[in-house]
Amino acid sequence: MLPSWLVRYARARTWQPFHIKMHHLAQIGMNYWGGAEVGASGELHALKHASELLKQEPSPVVFDVGANSGDFTLAALDAFGPNVRIHAFEPSSVAAQLFEQKVDVPLQSGQVGLRRFGFSDTAGSATLHSPTSGSPIASLHPTTFEIDGRELVHESIELRTLDAFCSEHSIERIHYLKVDTEGHEFAVLLGAKRMIGEGRVNIIQFEFGEYHIDSRVFFRDLFLFLSPQYHIHRILPGGLWPLKEYQPELEVFRTANYLAIAK
Repeated sequence: MLPSWLVRYARARTWQPFHIKMHHLAQIGMNYWGGAEVGASGELHALKHASELLKQEPSPVVFDVGANSGDFTLAALDAFGPNVRIHAFEPSSVAAQLFEQKVDVPLQSGQVGLRRFGFSDTAGSATLHSPTSGSPIASLHPTTFEIDGRELVHESIELRTLDAFCSEHSIERIHYLKVDTEGHEFAVLLGAKRMIGEGRVNIIQFEFGEYHIDSRVFFRDLFLFLSPQYHIHRILPGGLWPLKEYQPELEVFRTANYLAIAK
């Protein structure tokens, strides 16, 4: 405990600019704002760590939910090697076209499959919102774009559940499930409740950040849903930081990636 005089001194108005800058610097140091680029976010390390954990699996199955233009899929191909099978899902027509161009050879060989629909907690249809025409960035929760004053581009998409897809395609296990759906991650995971509950998903990578303000999802929701069966970590550029218990300080709405590893 700090002495009361020091607390009063530290809370003085004159110190606030310093505290704000240090708070911002600390968040950068914890890899918040660091989840956007696969090569710099720590995802390559997470994939390498996962490949070591799964090295006894002869044919690992990877789901790339919110595949965007294909950077993560390419990284997963490199991490897991020639025997991996990747199911990629991208409902945005712009992003899916970029994916097809970038992942052309693995798509033609059949090692990667791309499906142009999204996942949620229930099947149906929804409207995907993009900030500009031709943008690969899209969300089911457009509030951030609206606040920015942008003219949104809308696209009607199909939604399914992961549980139903796995049942339809006789997929008994997902070794690595990556979910990056701009605020819709919790709904996607709820749609995989059976697979997760039965212990059929080894590792889950998910994003949490600004879009979860729009979807009204807290980190607590994700933590409480996953922590009974998984050890949860924040992904860093050079490693993983374990989150052993939920704390309100984890409610940081700045983009970061997390890795949940089955206990």
